[in-house]
Amino acid sequence: MRRIIASLDVGSNTIKLVILELYKKNINVLAVNEIPSAGIKKGIVINQDLAYEAITELFSRTEKMLDISITEVVMNVVSNDLDTSIVSGEIIVPDLENPVITKDLITKVLAKSTEYRVSDNRMIVNLSPIKFRVDDMDTSNPIGLSGTKLSVKAVLNTVPKKNFYGIYNVLNKIGIKIVDYSVSGAADYYTYHNDSMDNQCGVIINIGSDVTNVSIINKGIITANSVLDMGGSNIDSDIAYVYNITRSDGKLIKEKLGLAISNNASISETYNLTNKSDELITVNQKECSLVIESRLKEILEYSKKQINHLTKKQISYIIITGGVSELKEFDLLIENIFGSEVILGNIPIMGVRNNKYSTCVGLAKYYDYKLKLRKEEYSAFDDDDLKNLTHHGRSNKVFNKLFGYFFEN
Repeated sequence: MRRIIASLDVGSNTIKLVILELYKKNINVLAVNEIPSAGIKKGIVINQDLAYEAITELFSRTEKMLDISITEVVMNVVSNDLDTSIVSGEIIVPDLENPVITKDLITKVLAKSTEYRVSDNRMIVNLSPIKFRVDDMDTSNPIGLSGTKLSVKAVLNTVPKKNFYGIYNVLNKIGIKIVDYSVSGAADYYTYHNDSMDNQCGVIINIGSDVTNVSIINKGIITANSVLDMGGSNIDSDIAYVYNITRSDGKLIKEKLGLAISNNASISETYNLTNKSDELITVNQKECSLVIESRLKEILEYSKKQINHLTKKQISYIIITGGVSELKEFDLLIENIFGSEVILGNIPIMGVRNNKYSTCVGLAKYYDYKLKLRKEEYSAFDDDDLKNLTHHGRSNKVFNKLFGYFFEN
C-alpha cells in the first residue's frame, strides 16, 4: 500500500510541513512548504492566535498544492527538559489453559512499567522496550510465545506537557489530528538510519535557529538529551552587532556570503548593504566568516562537552544536521573539532535535501517503521484523495502513543 504521511516540524524560525509517499524502500516527496514561525518561541506556543494564523496558512498553501485536504499529521515535540529513565513491569498471564503472549498482554505489561512513573505535569513521548522476558527466557518480541509470566524492561522518555499541548490545541482548532509524535533526536536518527547503527551508541546533533539538540542514541533508543540555548540566530545577532545591521540582514549575509571556516574565505568576495545608520557598507567574506566561525566553534565545542557529560559509552558515530549545517565549509569545521568519524547529515531524497528538513523526514520514516512492525496500513489521505493525487500526476488510524508500535487502537 502507498503510505502517505504528512509531517510537521514546529521550529523557532520556520514551521515546516512535508508530505511524503513511502512505498517499499522508495520515498517520494509530494509537497514541501514552510512559513515563518509566529506566536512560537523555541518550539513552544506563546501566542495561540498568531500560531493559529501561521499554521492555518501553512496547511492552506499545502492543500492548494495537492488539491486535497490534510487532516492528520505526525509532529515533533520540543526536547526541553526531556527525562529518560529505565522502567520495568511484570504481569501474570491470565489464561493458563492457553498461555500465549498477545499484543493485549504486551499493552498491559508496558502500561504496568509506567505506573507511578509519570507525574501529572509530564507526558510520555517514547516508550522503547529493551527486552521482554517470558518466564525465564529473554526475547525482543514475545508475541506468540507461551508462558505464565511476562515482564519487560524499557526506556521511558517524558517531557513537560507544555511542550506538546500548545501546538496540539492549535492543530485541534484547525481540525488536524496528530497521529504520532516524537522528539527531534529520535526523528533525526531515522532520517540517517542504517543497519549498523542498530547495535551502536551514537550522537545526533541538530543545530537549529534558537537551540541545539544533542541526543545520545543507544541501539536505536534515545537515552539522553541536552538542549543548548544556542543556534543559528546567535550567528545572525553576532553579524548584526558587528556591522550595525538588522538581524535579518545578518542572516542574509551569513547565508549568501559566509563560510564556516575563515581560512578559506576571501577578502575580495563582498556584499553591499545599508546599516542602521543609513550608511552604505561593504562586508567582505573573510571578516564575516571570522564572526561565523567563532560562534560555530562555541556551539560545537559545547556540544562536544555535553556528549561527555551525557554518556560514558564508546561513541561509534556523530551525525550533525539542522539548517545551520548547510553553511559552506561546515563539513571541514566539524572534522576539525570532532575528528574524521563525524558525519555531516545528507538527505538523499529529491525535494528535501536541505538538512533543515531532517526532523520532518525522520518523523515520517519513524512512524512508517512502527506501522510496518505492527503490520498496519495507514495513509493520511483516503482512497478518493489518493486517486486525486494520481489524477494530478503525483506520485485511519490513530494508535496509542504510550505503547508505541505494539498497541492496537
